[in-house]
Amino acid sequence: MTVTICVNGWLWREHDVTQNFNTVKRINPATEVYSLRWETDELLDLGKSLVQTVVTVVGSQIAKFWLTVMSSFAAAAFAALAWPAVALAAFNALSNPWTIVSDRAVKAGRVLAYALLDKAHGHRPVTLIGWSLGARVIFSALEILAAHHNRTSVIKEFKEVTSCEGIIENVFLIGAATTASKKRWQAVREIVGGRLVNTFSKGDWILALVHRGANLSARSVAGLQEVEVDGVENVDVSYLVGGHLNYRKKLKLIYRYLRINSSVEHAGWDYSELPEALQAEVMEAQGKQEAYEEAMRRKEMRVPHSDPPE
Repeated sequence: MTVTICVNGWLWREHDVTQNFNTVKRINPATEVYSLRWETDELLDLGKSLVQTVVTVVGSQIAKFWLTVMSSFAAAAFAALAWPAVALAAFNALSNPWTIVSDRAVKAGRVLAYALLDKAHGHRPVTLIGWSLGARVIFSALEILAAHHNRTSVIKEFKEVTSCEGIIENVFLIGAATTASKKRWQAVREIVGGRLVNTFSKGDWILALVHRGANLSARSVAGLQEVEVDGVENVDVSYLVGGHLNYRKKLKLIYRYLRINSSVEHAGWDYSELPEALQAEVMEAQGKQEAYEEAMRRKEMRVPHSDPPE
């Protein structure tokens, strides 16, 4: 039996720590599922801050601004992008809880890396699943393992462990609040034996906002774009996830879409594996997205006149 370790991003209720991953066991009965509990109070505070920002008029204004940017700006223009004052006000409300959890995610990643090196899971292959800042925890752990594996930063407590190959089987990062750096993903790719999946949404204005507000380019965030590294699967779920808050509601659907029980590269939906209710939801979302994109192409619009599907 394999082991799957799941890591949450922001939380809305404390029972989300385990509930967000209940579907993992149903999709893959052959794995033993664990949910990493880390900084629960801070993740709950972050969840409240995110929701309060999004439900205001501020949220809708920023979302429309980001869609305008996505439609009309060339890639090179992102770094110089000037966000409106209303966006900066929203960033001020989010920056403190986000920064606190972002910093602690790196520390939690180190603890996870140590546990994996210590073979707390035995000698069974491990699959890692994380979303939002939980994906940052996992990526941090993978970077530490990669540095130890390449002997560029040896962890003295585990100096006898000379290779990290065979520890990690598959990795699924969803809406990852982490870097899209080619160099860093290439290093991580070396120690993942199976699939390394970057699941992103181009409409995730919250990720764009918190990184731009921290003087970082939105184009440096894996959760907003493809990671152009051989061996990394990039899965665009923009038509399912209209923003960062949508991930929590769509996780069960995304797990099925990614086929987390398979070591074979993602190749689209297998509708036969979806319950009838989910089939209808997916087809409706795809239809809205296709109609929206077709309208954009037909009218050659540079600025969208309607919100994209959520």
